[in-house]
Amino acid sequence: MTRCAVVGAGAWGTELANLLATNGHETMLWAFEEDVVSSINTTFENRRFLPGPRLSSGIRATTSLAGAVSDASFVVYATPSHHLRRVAREAATHVQTDAVLPSQQKESNKRRCR
Repeated sequence: MTRCAVVGAGAWGTELANLLATNGHETMLWAFEEDVVSSINTTFENRRFLPGPRLSSGIRATTSLAGAVSDASFVVYATPSHHLRRVAREAATHVQTDAVLPSQQKESNKRRCR
């Protein structure tokens, strides 16, 4: 089991956290919004951004960014792009130096123009 953190509890981040938890990983999900954290922790549903599907009981949500990432060996950022730099900087001092932080290179950067 891997300790995972998903930073950003929109629909995509919530579903990613659910996938990780369903596959047996201890998963912390960081949300900016208190109502999202409360909804996930009490009803296992993200009523604001992903209403309907019941989430894995293996997900714990928090508004503490440091608490979400500090012990995680796998950290995924799923924040809106206009908030990513600020949130990543704020989390940086709490992320383990050996944690895996996946990223995606844009397809257009891989190809050469002809």
